[in-house]
Formats: sequence, C-alpha cells, structure tokens
Amino acid sequence: MSDSSSNLISIYNLNISQPAISQIINELNERNNNISLARIPGHVGIPGNEKADLKAKDTTGTSIFEICPHISDHDFQNCIKFNYIDEWQSL
Repeated sequence: MSDSSSNLISIYNLNISQPAISQIINELNERNNNISLARIPGHVGIPGNEKADLKAKDTTGTSIFEICPHISDHDFQNCIKFNYIDEWQSL
C-alpha cells in the first residue's frame, strides 16, 4: 500500500525484458505468493494507516539488495512491473 500515486505509476511503467525477472516471477508464482499494490489515502487520521506508516519507517534502513543481493535494481523493478500489471489494471 502506498499513498504515493507517483510511486505506483513508476512501478506500473517499468520495462520488463530480462530473463532474471522471469525466473523471479516464476519462483514467486510457484510459492503461491500474491502481492498486490494499492493506493490508499495519506496516513494521518486513519486508524491503522498511522501504524503502517511507522512500520514502513522502521524498514527504511533495510534495502532489498541486502535481502536479495543477487538481484539488480533494474531486474527488481522489472519484476515488480510484471507481477502487478493485471492487479493495477483491475483497480
């Protein structure tokens, strides 16, 4: 979830063409991972959203590249786009 339309649009507009992306997507599908992106209103004054905002701030020191160092920035972005185009269009 994000209150940033520009970030969600950036993810949607990613270009996918790398074999590594297909591998990541296949692995996610084999594990039955269902990941969705959604736009939500800003965090202030909405129960649960302020807690989510604090949780997100807790993770800002952790990079996806620390978790998955073998994935390049480009491949990771492409993976996100591939998995979420259908979800994005259904919003």
